[in-house]
Amino acid sequence: MERFVRCLDRERRFEALVRTDLFEMVRTYLVGFVLLSVLGVGWGESVRAQTPLTPGASLPDVTGALQRLNGASVSPRQLTGRNGTVFIFWSTQCPWVERYEDRVQALVAEYEGQGIRFVLVNANANETISAIRAQGKEWGDTVTYVRDPEATFARALGATRTPHAYVFGPARTLIYVGAMDDSPSAPGRVEEPYVRRAVQALVEGRTVERARQKAFGCALRYP
Repeated sequence: MERFVRCLDRERRFEALVRTDLFEMVRTYLVGFVLLSVLGVGWGESVRAQTPLTPGASLPDVTGALQRLNGASVSPRQLTGRNGTVFIFWSTQCPWVERYEDRVQALVAEYEGQGIRFVLVNANANETISAIRAQGKEWGDTVTYVRDPEATFARALGATRTPHAYVFGPARTLIYVGAMDDSPSAPGRVEEPYVRRAVQALVEGRTVERARQKAFGCALRYP
């Protein structure tokens, strides 16, 4: 009888161990899945973007590819500013985009009066038009907010992330592409404000020293 009790006790401990290990394994997988999804690694059609546009290339002529929030078609070339244009791929869901809202507003406030136009582009197939319009309404007239419903413009540029910035000069030539800065999570720790430096170089008529940086953010979800 005593041997039977000991065997039963060992069996129960083994079952508990198996359940614990299984739980830990599932929890590890779920945490990893969530983190990778937020960072935009490995999922979505962004990996099938066209060859990325490189600094020195011209703004693609994709007439009618974009839509204003009222549904009217518009070309990227119709949205350019007098002294330059900053296109930023945006999202209603990405947490990294949310962290950059204040930084983009600060750029707009500083440079729009100097002939630099800022355009937010939403090319995500998994985001609703109602959510996009609501977000656009929050921005008001401070920036131009457009949809890229078929991701035609995104593919032409090779955009893969939100946020993903493209800075064009007055001649519609790409002078910078990539991340907004080097500190997505903490604006107070920015040491390399890539987009700001590119825009300042435009205003001063200088050449951008760092014309390309790897974009960081959530993956674009192409249709």
